[in-house]
Amino acid sequence: MGIAVTYDNQLVERLITGNIYDGESDCYVVDAAGNVVLFLAPKSEIPEHVDNILSYFKAHDAAEEKGSLKWMAKGIREEQGGSLLLSLAGRKYYTVYRPLGIGHLSLVGIVRDRVVDEGLVRVRNATIVALAAVFSLLAFFMIGVTIKEARHKLHEKEQEKKILTSQKEMMRELFGGMGRVADRFVVADLKMDQYHYGENQLKRSLYPETGAFSKLVEEVSRTYVATGDAEHMKLSQLLSKEYLVSVLREKDDLMRFEYCGRQKQVFRLMTVVPISWDKKGMLEKVMCISQDIGEKHELENLANTDGLTGLFNERYFTMMLQDKEKKKLPFVLVYLDLDQFKPINDTYGHTMGDKLLQETAKRLLLCIRKNDYVFRIGGDEFTILFSMDFDEHMIGEIKKRLKEMLEKPFQIDDHTLQVGCSIGFAAYPKESGDTAYIRILADRRMYEEKERDHKER
Repeated sequence: MGIAVTYDNQLVERLITGNIYDGESDCYVVDAAGNVVLFLAPKSEIPEHVDNILSYFKAHDAAEEKGSLKWMAKGIREEQGGSLLLSLAGRKYYTVYRPLGIGHLSLVGIVRDRVVDEGLVRVRNATIVALAAVFSLLAFFMIGVTIKEARHKLHEKEQEKKILTSQKEMMRELFGGMGRVADRFVVADLKMDQYHYGENQLKRSLYPETGAFSKLVEEVSRTYVATGDAEHMKLSQLLSKEYLVSVLREKDDLMRFEYCGRQKQVFRLMTVVPISWDKKGMLEKVMCISQDIGEKHELENLANTDGLTGLFNERYFTMMLQDKEKKKLPFVLVYLDLDQFKPINDTYGHTMGDKLLQETAKRLLLCIRKNDYVFRIGGDEFTILFSMDFDEHMIGEIKKRLKEMLEKPFQIDDHTLQVGCSIGFAAYPKESGDTAYIRILADRRMYEEKERDHKER
């Protein structure tokens, strides 16, 4: 902050040359070399024209009573203040020099010694009055500045309060409205890494109402995993700022994926929609809406599950093949049919046959990974869908493991049952880009193997 001061030059002249020393003083503004830049009239003590105050003193044989002209020249040159007592033309003068602080200029005052004592009294009184006036002006100025700053801060606080109140009101209305359509939801500020959480399904909140969005995502990722189309990604990736910015570019964009509990049979649907962008067009806020789809999954499971074995059924098998073909995802299909099942079923009855199928299903589940699927498509026929690229060696290992697993004796109701199996393989898309043909190919190879085994017996 700077303060600019203006003054009446004639008033200064009267103060210096008239009021204080009764006209018996001269005042000059000089540069660093002593050259006179400005003099303040009237010139009562040195009536001649003066070009350089230092040269003038030397030319007129000014005698140094106290102080030194050499030190005066040095003080003016280096912008320092000082004083000396000179004898000039039979008179004694006090000479005072002070830097102005502007362009290396100094102020030089010359005063008769006999009027100094009287002038000191006037200087004292004038100084007191001047200082009082200056301090009064400064006080008023500072008070004005303080009041202005206080008003500005008050205005800022009022504006912040209004914005905060508006945001809270918006969130309250938003939360109230969302409560009618969503089980739980989060409004996230990606730029500030903050969120507001609302719970409408449970009586208690699962998470803090506010906090760091990144921390919330970490916590959710420890409890849930993505399923369906997004099963290859972690929730921490799907809900990261970088990924959301990459997929939600327009106001009509949205991201939707299903996820389930790691430990519990909990199934949910997450929908993420953009809310606002910053001035640069960067996504700023999103809303994450979570809905319980457990009932939907339960109904789908009933429709897609074999009632006897608990495996997926023919209906879901067909859907999976169509989905794989649509997404161009490679897989190896296995068709499997039990040997000696009909004689066992005829000998021990259908109840024993059903129990054998159930135990077979359990053993087949032990032969697959998390992202593979086992289906019972009818009678004693099963299919297995391995999510993998074609690998002849790996297929040989899978076939070996399946046969070893099913050729082990079954102990059911005090009976030892021995069965085997016939297996057929087909690889998509290596052998065909048509999943319907892949199905036919695997089934045909299974029956070809069954016929070979039958002939060998």
